Amino acid sequence: MLYSYQYDIAGVIVSGMLLFMFLIRNTYQTRSSKMLLMLVIINLIASIADCWSAFTISFPTNFSPFARYIINAMYLFMYNCESFLFLLFVAYSINAPQVEKTVKVISTAALVYQFTVIFTSPLTKLIFYFDDKLVYCHGGLMFTLYIAAAFSMIAASIITFNYKKEFSRYQVISLVGFLAAMLGCVVFQMLYPKYLIGTLVAGCVLVFIYVVFENPAEYLYRSSRCYNKKAFNVTLNDLSSAQTPYTITACSFEDYFYNCSVLGKHYMDELSLQTAGALFKKYRKRAFCLDDSTFAVISDGTADDFTQTKAELQKLVGDDTKLRFCRLDSVNTPEIELYATDIIQHMLLTRAQTMNYDQIWEGVVKVKKRLALIEFVLREAIEKEQFSMYYQPIYDLSSGSFRSAEALVRLNLDTDKYGFIGPDEFIPIAEQNGTIFQIDEMVMRKVCSFIAKDEFRNLGVEFVDVNLSGVQCIRENMAEYIRTFIDEYGIDPSKLNLEITETAEICGSESLVENMNILSNQGVRFSIDDFGTGFATGDYLYRLPVSFIKIDKSVLWEAMKDSGAMSVLGDTISMMKSVCEGVVVEGVENEDMKAILTEKGADFLQGYLFSKPLPENEFIEFVKRNAKQPE
Repeated sequence: MLYSYQYDIAGVIVSGMLLFMFLIRNTYQTRSSKMLLMLVIINLIASIADCWSAFTISFPTNFSPFARYIINAMYLFMYNCESFLFLLFVAYSINAPQVEKTVKVISTAALVYQFTVIFTSPLTKLIFYFDDKLVYCHGGLMFTLYIAAAFSMIAASIITFNYKKEFSRYQVISLVGFLAAMLGCVVFQMLYPKYLIGTLVAGCVLVFIYVVFENPAEYLYRSSRCYNKKAFNVTLNDLSSAQTPYTITACSFEDYFYNCSVLGKHYMDELSLQTAGALFKKYRKRAFCLDDSTFAVISDGTADDFTQTKAELQKLVGDDTKLRFCRLDSVNTPEIELYATDIIQHMLLTRAQTMNYDQIWEGVVKVKKRLALIEFVLREAIEKEQFSMYYQPIYDLSSGSFRSAEALVRLNLDTDKYGFIGPDEFIPIAEQNGTIFQIDEMVMRKVCSFIAKDEFRNLGVEFVDVNLSGVQCIRENMAEYIRTFIDEYGIDPSKLNLEITETAEICGSESLVENMNILSNQGVRFSIDDFGTGFATGDYLYRLPVSFIKIDKSVLWEAMKDSGAMSVLGDTISMMKSVCEGVVVEGVENEDMKAILTEKGADFLQGYLFSKPLPENEFIEFVKRNAKQPE
């Protein structure tokens, strides 16, 4: 029989182009991407081998017996490998260690069996052979290859559908498409054996899988070629799984947020990108950018010179930008990828230079216990409604009275039993485990209930600041959600001032801008909280219906120590007054701060100079006691 090998040539072209794409793009090599790359290589080899196999079968006299057997054995093994490599690819794409382990064992056993029976066929004739007339024939065990392929396809289908939540819609379509395509090829080849379409179809489907699974930008820091925090965590997970010791050297910019306020966020963004690019150029795939100000380099477990590495990193960014360093030595800690960035941030913050294995593990255990405790306390507090609202008065410089307050949520805990757990600690955990939605609803209900009381109406307090969590800010129905509480408690919308914290995710949310405009048109006020520590720019603020800008206490405290920072604070207050109705400065603790901020033109002051956050009844008494009497 004369075979149509043109389809195999097309398969070679498709697989070759896909391999070229893998090589030229800066694709982060996860285990699943490595397996996909292996699939592409195997399909390329199978396409080439199938071309030669077609010639050996069509023109057997032109080839020696050894060439005939080795070429056909190569094709059969490579082509039949693909189904089990695909099964491994699916297993590596989900977060299920037990499934992965089982698939590894089954696939290894199947590949060993296939290799043995295929490459011994010249002697045993179990899979294929050439008869006396040099006609290609199937052996008695050829059917076992079909059974093995069918088994792997069924297993891959089961995993895909059982773990479909781990995949996107198009990823599921691509996986199912591969399975359907391979099944269709088997049926087609049975009906039309002369048309060798298997490797071409496989190559085309692999292109689709590559497009939907391999997104290099997902593992890169912004527009640089340096890998990001996600790639860092995956790398640590792979090294820990392989029980390979390694060392992490990390660094961060000194006074990053202060430099953002002095030099501008745009300048610091450019510096971060330049640093990430320099790190990639020097350390290639061992360099990672964990966030805008923190970088890490992973090296093997040998004790190389930390001083030399620090000098190299400092040289990369230049002497004008000071770096803070830390190092984790001989790391091979279980689940380290879950806590490594927190440990690094803690070390940089406390200026701890190095930590060894025992110290790291002790820190991990401490972090895990603390996280478990807070999660338990949160769920218990939600169930038993153990949250309360405190209100910190805000001083109006123009009237000399307290016209507003900030609502702050607190946990009612047995501190002897659990210790103090503040909102800075439990709110991020609540956002991660999803309990933040219940906490947010409880906060809105308590605040709106307080505003609706006659006692509040008689105080003369114009509005209450309520912090919106990050997840609430970016939800599409945020306006509708807030409106339900306003209507339920029958309060004036202008009594609510919703505080937005300036983060990258929030400042890039178009839905937030739309929801803010809807609520603003109904009377709700907005303010940007902790200004000077995040990502909001003047251009962005002009787009928002913001009534107030709240300058973070860290900006004030830095200004009290540095004359340059004080000038920046004054300029910031002047600039922000053109954007909003008033500027609030947080963290005011003494009369000197009050006098300086009055001179700089601040409108409102908040801090312990005036009052700490107070329970509802004490807040009412405080406002009454400090009410300015009419002249």
